[in-house]
Amino acid sequence: MNKFSFFHLLQLTNKLLGPNGCPWDKKQTMNSLQPFLIEEMHELLEAVDNKDFNHIAEETGDLLYQIIFISKIAEIEGHFTIDDVINIISDKIVRRHPHIFSTEKLDTADQVYDRWNEIKMKEKKRKSSYVGVPKTMPSLMRAEKLLKKYAKIKPSILEGKKKQSEETLAQNLLELILVSIASKVDIEGAFRRLLEKKEKEFWKDEKKHAEDNSTA
Repeated sequence: MNKFSFFHLLQLTNKLLGPNGCPWDKKQTMNSLQPFLIEEMHELLEAVDNKDFNHIAEETGDLLYQIIFISKIAEIEGHFTIDDVINIISDKIVRRHPHIFSTEKLDTADQVYDRWNEIKMKEKKRKSSYVGVPKTMPSLMRAEKLLKKYAKIKPSILEGKKKQSEETLAQNLLELILVSIASKVDIEGAFRRLLEKKEKEFWKDEKKHAEDNSTA
């Protein structure tokens, strides 16, 4: 196998998208690459689940190439370059780890997670922690993210919830899906619509929580 560096990969991309490059590659846009980006991500997730490390390395490379490909298209269109991408993420990592790169002291993973989100909200000037949770996420994944945030201001929602094994939880979800099929209900759509309603409640509770803290 040839030994390539990150620089060589960039050069390969430049050639593919250059004047004498690949007709298919040169035809692509950021929008046209979206399905491939999603597909590569799912293939990587499957490889991780299977603990197939050769496959993980391969799929990580495929995902990396999608990022480089998109960055090169952006460079050709005059938006940004792969260097900009690297600089932006490097700067973000430093800013959001003040306990490593500055003088703050954080001892637990939960403290780090909360501080990251606090810094993120300030940077993006968001009035709510729920802003930025993509509505295009699968509803189950989105629900988990929203509820984790909600539990930070209202821990009582977790009271009385008995811990269950991964297999038991998955089996319970499977049973709900079977019920939805028997009921002829689009469970993904139904859950997405419920989240829309619940998110509005979460926003109100978060705002009230912030107001109560400011007057305490």
